[in-house]
Amino acid sequence: MIDYKTISALNQSTLKQILISPKAYVEAKERQEARVESSEQHFVFGSLVDMMLTESKEAFDKKYAVIPDDTGVSETIAKIVKGVYDEMYEKTPTALEDYPEEILNHCNYELYQSRWKDETRFKKIVEQGSKYFDILKKCGTKTIITESEYAKAVNCVMALRSDKHTSKYCQKKSNDPKIEIIDKHVVVFEHEGLEFKGEIDRIIIDHIKKTITPIDFKTTSKSVLNFENSFWHFRYDFQAAVYTLGLTKDKSYDDRLKSYYHEGYSFKPMLYIVVETFLKNPPMVFEISKEAINIGLYGNVNKSSRIKENLEGFYQAIKRFKYATEYDAWDY
Repeated sequence: MIDYKTISALNQSTLKQILISPKAYVEAKERQEARVESSEQHFVFGSLVDMMLTESKEAFDKKYAVIPDDTGVSETIAKIVKGVYDEMYEKTPTALEDYPEEILNHCNYELYQSRWKDETRFKKIVEQGSKYFDILKKCGTKTIITESEYAKAVNCVMALRSDKHTSKYCQKKSNDPKIEIIDKHVVVFEHEGLEFKGEIDRIIIDHIKKTITPIDFKTTSKSVLNFENSFWHFRYDFQAAVYTLGLTKDKSYDDRLKSYYHEGYSFKPMLYIVVETFLKNPPMVFEISKEAINIGLYGNVNKSSRIKENLEGFYQAIKRFKYATEYDAWDY
């Protein structure tokens, strides 16, 4: 299997940032090159559910470490200890008490008990944070999740696999030999003189109907009934448009898909399978319309659309990227 991260090409999530500003694009690219994954809880949780749906238990154990909900530290002390650990990781951390300077630096950054003496702050962090520091050492580079987050993710996966509308898209394997599932399909394609890449959560191939259906799994902390607003807010139209275009131009690394293209298989509209974090409503399937794809590609600036705000699309992002690259103009 090809490693998506090793492919040198533009991806939609990074390129999309240039519609905010060139600086936003540069920062996103730097995070990508440093392979720094977002630590924001909703991104971590979404990736967690996604992996449970599409990858093996071995892959899960390699990436995630599950720790108790109660680590005996406050949120602020946990941030300080985690900051010290991240800073010292490459030097092979020993004990928390061995890093007084780093502890105080992170105390200052978090504005922790600024009226206390340094000695008092240091002792408090060591006293309350050493156990948590040892947990981090055992976890290594794995992404840390709590037991309750893990349980919540398991419940989301169970809901997706049991719901009458989503279950057929979310099983680990197909029981029907005429239905084929390809997970984490890497798309690589050239467009407007630039090389792009993408990773589609799942592709379902119906060998009777000769159809190919791309699928992306989403989690939301809001009501699934309000997903349309999230769709435009997070510019999932941009993602869906790039993946849809990419599949038609794919220099596929998967020989199976190449053969299906040549045999006349057709693409069905991309589906977003959405589940709520707290499961107040059942999960839902959203079929991405041609209008949404067109807005993702071309934007809706000065065009009639039920989307009130003016949005730029993939082609405008390419234009901005080429301009910034040609003139080295990354400030404005």
